[in-house]
Amino acid sequence: MAMRRNCSSWIEMLLLTIVLVFVCNDGTVSVVAQTPPDQSLRFPVNTTLGEVYGSKKITVRGTPYYSYAGVAYATASRFQDPEPIPRRDFSTVATTAPPLCPYWDQEGNRVRGKEEGCLHLSIFTRQPPGTSRDIRSLLSPVLLVVANKRFLSIPQTSPDFLLDEQLVVVTVSYRVGVLGFLSTGDSHSPGNYGLLDLEMALDWIQKNIEEFGGNPRHVTLLGHGAGAALVSHLLLNPRVTDMQMITGAITMSGSPLCPWSAPLTDPMNKTRILAEALHCHGGDPHSMLECIRSQPFERIITKQQEIYDQEPWSLPPLVAPVVDGGLRDRPAIAVDPLEALERGNFTRPIPLISGVVTDEAAFLFTEMFKHELKEDVTQHPPAVIVERLLPTVVKNVAHFCNHADEIVALIRYFYFRQIEPRNAEGVAQATIQVMTDLLYNECQQKWASLYREKSGADVFAYVFAYKGRLSTLYPLLETLNGNSTTPVKSALRRSVSHGDDLMYLFNDHLVPEDDREMQNEITRMWSEFAKISSTPRNGWRSMQNYADFKNYLLIGRPSREERRYRDDAISFLHYVMALSKTPEEEHTNSRDVEEAENQNYEMIMWILVGIAIFLFLAFIVTAILFVRQKKKTTFVTR
Repeated sequence: MAMRRNCSSWIEMLLLTIVLVFVCNDGTVSVVAQTPPDQSLRFPVNTTLGEVYGSKKITVRGTPYYSYAGVAYATASRFQDPEPIPRRDFSTVATTAPPLCPYWDQEGNRVRGKEEGCLHLSIFTRQPPGTSRDIRSLLSPVLLVVANKRFLSIPQTSPDFLLDEQLVVVTVSYRVGVLGFLSTGDSHSPGNYGLLDLEMALDWIQKNIEEFGGNPRHVTLLGHGAGAALVSHLLLNPRVTDMQMITGAITMSGSPLCPWSAPLTDPMNKTRILAEALHCHGGDPHSMLECIRSQPFERIITKQQEIYDQEPWSLPPLVAPVVDGGLRDRPAIAVDPLEALERGNFTRPIPLISGVVTDEAAFLFTEMFKHELKEDVTQHPPAVIVERLLPTVVKNVAHFCNHADEIVALIRYFYFRQIEPRNAEGVAQATIQVMTDLLYNECQQKWASLYREKSGADVFAYVFAYKGRLSTLYPLLETLNGNSTTPVKSALRRSVSHGDDLMYLFNDHLVPEDDREMQNEITRMWSEFAKISSTPRNGWRSMQNYADFKNYLLIGRPSREERRYRDDAISFLHYVMALSKTPEEEHTNSRDVEEAENQNYEMIMWILVGIAIFLFLAFIVTAILFVRQKKKTTFVTR
């Protein structure tokens, strides 16, 4: 009998360690499910895909919460649309970080991620398991964080600060880089796989988040940079909005209208560049795609990075979303986002927070400046910036192909006319402002304003201007060597760069005491918006229209409402952009050109008025001096 009991126990232990692995036809792992350990220790939650077991943790401020890390929400083969996971009876142990979707780690200079079966969610909640079922009043608002860097990687985020505000926070792993966005421009590989992954994640949230204490009818999206562009695409997707998957959105430092994030117009050309690097020389799209599909993902991503390194500042990028309307039955981006905005076919006005930091391009400027100095560190920084870096920005980054030299001259006059040529600090600050206006301010304002005008939704605009002890720039500044860079570093130390605001939202370390007030303020504002999808702060009013960009909140110390952020500079850029258009674009976009010209009439008029006043005053002064001189001469004669 004892032997039978021992045998039975041994069999039970064996069954408890069974791991089911589903392998796709391309060799990637799509789902990993385990039977649970002791249920009393693992906080079980029932989902449509079986039980999930998590762990209990505490935030840096001591708030207890429950973590479910690595919950599979879909499965997908390479360069194919994601599919739902079939219902299964086995449970998932979600106590450790899920596998990362493969990407290139810029800092480590290597490929990260071990498998392509990486479509997972991580759910963080303060609600004890089981307490929310059938108790609607206890459900918390949900914040889905869409992290992304240049469509190439997913930065890691910590939910601690937001959990202190009684939200259910969800982070998502989805396909990025070539694996997430490669397109042949036809039905062979329509692209946008990462976007479709996000849509599947939203669908999973609708069906399951209530079991984790989250309200499926109150989901807010938050994206930064390229992640903000992806959030914007979801906001323009009728499938997402009509099915009421989201109730609010926050787009930080990015939109689908920016030069670095706009959908690719010739994706096949980009795919051919990658295919050549992989020695996939097939003439037709099918053969070329199959050759790329057969390569190990490590080699694909390495070649992707080698191509990027050859022209790191050139736009459009190698990988980005594309317009896939007509290429698949359920497109992620049916039409160009600007066209979608102008059509204005919105069935539900979804509130939006949208904004920038004051010196968005400071990080990019530092990378470019460091790259230019490699050739000759003895050069005077202003010469490097004005003669080499600025033309690169205008021609390659902002992608002004027509009248490029004239545009460089106009920009130099508008931004640099009051700066002494050898003032390296001033030249650096002006160049950062040029890049920020070109790559962020103009397109972010256009996105927020058009969305406000066409959807009728409340849009809350902000500019983050707080300079604290946290910055993405500080590690990069340590790599700038030489006495000649000191003035440039001085300008950069005062800059509020791309991603600085994120450090007050997602940080697993305690914020310095001096910055605690700002961390509390921005976390509270974003959390209040996620809770009520309305005015997140007394006095922060919805912006009205694009012509004015009337109201925005300047987040600083103290925060205050301001009007018309960089109005003259944005009007000037509209004029420059109109000059840069080809004859075909001028014909098809005549309304844009006319609007750009109209917006500049007021600026030109005031310039002329200023010149007239100056000449009038000069005439008066000259006349007075002439009269005095004449009187003096008369007196001497006498």
